[in-house]
Amino acid sequence: MMRHFKRHVNDVVFNSDMLAIRFTLSVAALIIGAGLAFPSDVFQESMQVSVGSGINSLSPMGQIAPDWAWAICFLTQGGMTMFSLLANYQNKWLVWLDAAFGVTLWTLSVGACYIAYWGGFYQVMENYSPAVMGGNLSFVAASWWVFVRYHSGADVEQNRHRKGRRATDRMP
Repeated sequence: MMRHFKRHVNDVVFNSDMLAIRFTLSVAALIIGAGLAFPSDVFQESMQVSVGSGINSLSPMGQIAPDWAWAICFLTQGGMTMFSLLANYQNKWLVWLDAAFGVTLWTLSVGACYIAYWGGFYQVMENYSPAVMGGNLSFVAASWWVFVRYHSGADVEQNRHRKGRRATDRMP
């Protein structure tokens, strides 16, 4: 029974289709990119935070780059992923570039948000981040999973054999 469980976990983690997770990451990147593209004061200044009129979780992102630059990055990454999914374009280099750009973007943006709550190693329990950041951590984990899985290119080669079939026709 334990052997069957291990084999099943191995199949789920390493042999499952990556379309759903890539689609979810693409939609999330497009939504975030669209939200950052509209003119607003998303990245609060430290002075606004100190007087209590701003949230500080996004301010480190604003120190890295302006909101329009983040919008371009998220829209580019989401659009590139959505294109490769909808057009069934399985170029090994495009998929790898998409995975590398995605893992960099998600790790950097979520890491910057966590920095806002980091008060040092001994203050972790005093300055904990909000629970909503758990969802963002799942996007980071998913982007790393896509990067590690597509780094070898085995999934791209496997999907080339399926070319011409619709994603809904694929067997689980």
